[in-house]
Amino acid sequence: MSKNHAGKQADQLIQRLSIEIERTLAHCKKHRELKSWGERFSSAKEALNDRKQTPVGRLAGACSRLNVFGGMGSWSDLCLDHSVLEGLYSAYEAANRYYQECWQSGIR
Repeated sequence: MSKNHAGKQADQLIQRLSIEIERTLAHCKKHRELKSWGERFSSAKEALNDRKQTPVGRLAGACSRLNVFGGMGSWSDLCLDHSVLEGLYSAYEAANRYYQECWQSGIR
């Protein structure tokens, strides 16, 4: 994978993940009990917008802030609207898989 190709694909994934985080944030704002989760999603959004990082680094930062799986209390356990949860999870999985492939290929 070339760095140019990696950058274009990363930009597309950043856009997709950003849209899904925004949808999730809007949902969290409607439900007061999700306020702390909204803060986590806002933190991931900040990582996506960090222009000091490479596109792959921005994905890595956002995914690390969204990675709360592996135990009780992850956002995948929340009573989010199904379409919101599915959209966010799908975008997260694609971005996470992609940045890990880049990392393993030495593209940062």
